[in-house]
Amino acid sequence: METKAAQSRGGGADENIKSKSVENNPKALPEAPPEKGGDKSRGGNVCHLLVDNYTRYKIQIFVDGDYVGLVSPWGDAKGSYIPNGFYTFYGVADFTDGSRLIWGPTRDYCEDYYWKLTP
Repeated sequence: METKAAQSRGGGADENIKSKSVENNPKALPEAPPEKGGDKSRGGNVCHLLVDNYTRYKIQIFVDGDYVGLVSPWGDAKGSYIPNGFYTFYGVADFTDGSRLIWGPTRDYCEDYYWKLTP
């Protein structure tokens, strides 16, 4: 999927973000994927998310409203090993003047998912 940036009004709470925390919840830690030593029988049940940033901005990535990482300008990020299923994907680039660009929210099925973010 490819998503183009949209200008946001900025300011105030964003209803698409539940948590920006980078802390780990010890009661909700993900299982290791098969290629990292996890259960091999569950290999087909894991979504591999690849976010490809075609912009000059640092973009925060959220899955179902929870922060999962930052994609650098022109970079990409892979990971977010989550069970296959439907998720809401959302990207945010915040600026020092208080404005922001957003990508999504986009709800889609995640198995092996490629998300291209463009200006």
